[in-house]
Amino acid sequence: MISFLQKTKAIKNILTQEVYSLQSIDSIQPAEDRVKQVSSICNEPEVYRWLYRDMFGGDPYPSSAAVEWISWGAEGWQNGTHFVFIVLDGAGEIVAACDIKNTDLDRAEIGYWASVHHRGIMTNAVAAMIEMGEESGFRGFSAEVLPENIRSQAVLVRTGFELSEDAAQKSGLLVYRRR
Repeated sequence: MISFLQKTKAIKNILTQEVYSLQSIDSIQPAEDRVKQVSSICNEPEVYRWLYRDMFGGDPYPSSAAVEWISWGAEGWQNGTHFVFIVLDGAGEIVAACDIKNTDLDRAEIGYWASVHHRGIMTNAVAAMIEMGEESGFRGFSAEVLPENIRSQAVLVRTGFELSEDAAQKSGLLVYRRR
């Protein structure tokens, strides 16, 4: 079973230099304010377009999905199956999230999203999560991204990912790898 040596790390916004906290999602409860924070970000036009439009058929991201996501994230830590991290701003509000979606030490898939109101935080959040993952035994990471999602691809490149040679496109997605 994978055991993280640390589950919290201070990170800086590269644009503002503000300090944020990256921490495991099992450190919070799915309280109403947390659910609203997640729902609000997941309904922001860019996050919704890239991640949830097809899933919810154009309907808004519901609060019930936020409750399920927070619980799913906490269960992942408890069961050691996946590892969701949230990013909290100085006021303690959720502003972004990133995760290691499986326990494949050589090809663990990652994912992430961030509020448009906190641009400049995702690269350092992903880098910190990968660092904590490597300290815990992960050796390689992968990510899938839509070809049109240039910002997400830029986060991957800045954190050491390269477009995979063996995966031209998987279901219309580009596959990036980091070793």
